[in-house]
Amino acid sequence: MTRIAREDGIQFILQPYRETITAAKKQLILQKLQLLSNQHGPFVRLFKRTVNTIEAVFALEPGYLAGETIYRALRKQFEPTLGSLENIIYCEMLPASHEVLVVVVQNGSVYLDANIPADVFQLQEELTAFLVTGQAYHVFVVGGDIPLTDKAVDGKMCLPAQTVASFNRVVESILTGLSKETGCEVMPMGAALKAAHLDQNHTFVYGAVFFLVLLIFMGWWLWERSDSAASAVATQTTTVESPYLAYNRAMMTPAPYQQLSELAEKLETLYFAPGWEVNKLWFDGSNYKVVLQQKNGTVQALRTWAEQNGVRFELQNQTAEVSLPSYLLARKKPQDVYSLQQVETLLIDQLETLTPSKDVFVGKRVMHGPVQAVELSIHLQKASTQALKIIAKELKDLPVSLTMVSLKMENGLLSGEIKLSVWGN
Repeated sequence: MTRIAREDGIQFILQPYRETITAAKKQLILQKLQLLSNQHGPFVRLFKRTVNTIEAVFALEPGYLAGETIYRALRKQFEPTLGSLENIIYCEMLPASHEVLVVVVQNGSVYLDANIPADVFQLQEELTAFLVTGQAYHVFVVGGDIPLTDKAVDGKMCLPAQTVASFNRVVESILTGLSKETGCEVMPMGAALKAAHLDQNHTFVYGAVFFLVLLIFMGWWLWERSDSAASAVATQTTTVESPYLAYNRAMMTPAPYQQLSELAEKLETLYFAPGWEVNKLWFDGSNYKVVLQQKNGTVQALRTWAEQNGVRFELQNQTAEVSLPSYLLARKKPQDVYSLQQVETLLIDQLETLTPSKDVFVGKRVMHGPVQAVELSIHLQKASTQALKIIAKELKDLPVSLTMVSLKMENGLLSGEIKLSVWGN
């Protein structure tokens, strides 16, 4: 858990522990809440979603939930003009730390609120998993240096058109103007239960006390029964694997071996643009941007070819800029977390046999709770599209996510960089 301390002393909490609890009886919810509070912090906020479902948020310190507070402020300010804001992506530059505050809301619930480095690759890593869910987001960007856009721009993450309901550049900081939103304040358990109107049913409280008395004074047989009841509760709750959140997001992206295979196929299709050649290609995991260089072809011939192949392009001097979406689906999440050192060693050895100059570079390791990720860069020099397909096969079934591809093409051969993140414990 991290926090943002404003100059006026207000504390905004980031990355608290969140869990959705579903149970048929209130006493079961109370038991689960107390257990989670012991594990994740004594300060709580409860949001009632349905009669039997509660979204619970736990923190180690008092303060206001940053994600929920920002979401409420955006709804008040923008819903009159934009309509219902069920899904949002909010990015605000924090000049003091040169980080970006990122908030993602899906179906009215906060899924991400975190500070991340103001780096396009970090932003891609955090957001890509949310862009393959089929949701369209209202995007809010505060600060001109954030590498996020809805149009293809070098060095920035371009959001696919189908994922953007609206793209809004906000002049004034939402964070700076936030007031104390009492509905987003974490508080001790008793006060949280009262605020969520869970203390009004006295049968609920008495039932919980009676259950505890039985638990203390009855024998082993009732202990066995309590264990069974606990198991039943576990089957009725939806657990958010907060410690593995970053890992799960990375593994929700399309498989890199499919992405590189698709990339090779896109290039092979572009070979047949009459009188035009691929000059540059950039891929951010969800969208391709390709620059075609005019050789001896005409614009009309390119336009005819583009219409036949369902390709859109924009002319710029003697080049054409082509934007192509990726239609790959998320992979099936691995059942186990593997040793990072073993995966890293295996992958490097395999890749170096495919790159004559041993152009595989290892970056720094970054901890994400109980797992860690390391950046791996593959530098290509005069490689064919077939080499891309061979590299793709080496990545199959490994806990790897593709961060970025940047390539130049000359005489049909590729030079450039492929960036991967390798995950493990």
